[in-house]
Amino acid sequence: ANGNNSTVYLNGSSGNDSNSGTSANAAVKTLDRALLLVKEGGTIYITGTVTVSDTQEWEMTNSVTIKRRSGFTGPLITVSGGSLTLKNITINGGSGTPSSSNIASNTTYASGSAKAPLIVVESGSELHIRDGTVLEYNSNKPNTSSNGTTVTVSGYIGLGGAVYCQGDLTMDGGTIRYCEALSGGGIYIESADRNWITFDLSGGTITYNYAR
Repeated sequence: ANGNNSTVYLNGSSGNDSNSGTSANAAVKTLDRALLLVKEGGTIYITGTVTVSDTQEWEMTNSVTIKRRSGFTGPLITVSGGSLTLKNITINGGSGTPSSSNIASNTTYASGSAKAPLIVVESGSELHIRDGTVLEYNSNKPNTSSNGTTVTVSGYIGLGGAVYCQGDLTMDGGTIRYCEALSGGGIYIESADRNWITFDLSGGTITYNYAR
C-alpha cells in the first residue's frame, strides 16, 4: 500500500490491471495491482468476485480495508481449486449492524444486505484464517417470495454470513463478527459430494453473528 489513492476499485471478473482503479468502470483485476495503487489507510472496493485458483496469502500491513461496493451482491472472494490464507486483513461486507432482536425472523435483515457470503470455498479448496483477520458486517439475505414469507435457498444465497465452505477451513486466529444469514450466521459448512470436509478451529473469535 504505497499508492496515492484513498479508494481503489477491484473487479476480479471484468477488471483490467492497466486501468487506473479510480472508479468502478476503471477497476483493476488483481489484489496485487490494487495494493500498488491504494495508500495507507485506504479502502479497496470489490465490485466483482475475485477468484483464487492457486496458493495465495493476503496480508495487509498498512491499515487497508477490503470492502464490498454498494450494489454488488455476490461473494467478494471465491476459492476455486486453490488455497487462500488471510492474515492481518479486514474484509467488510458493507452492511449495517445486524439486529439482535429478531433472531427468528426470516425477512428482517441489516441494511446493505447482499446475496452471498464474503468468501465462498469450493470443494477441494482451502481457506486459512490467521491472526489479525477480521471478517465483518456482511448480511447474506435469502430469496423470498413476493409476499415476503416463503424463503428459498439457492447455492450459497442465505447460507453463511462470512464464509460458505464446501472445502477445508482452518481458523487459528482472527475474528468473525456482525454477520448474518438464514443459516450459519458466521460460517456455513456443507459437503458438496458427501465426502468428509474439515473445519479445524483452534483459535480466534466468532461473535455477534446471527442466523435468522
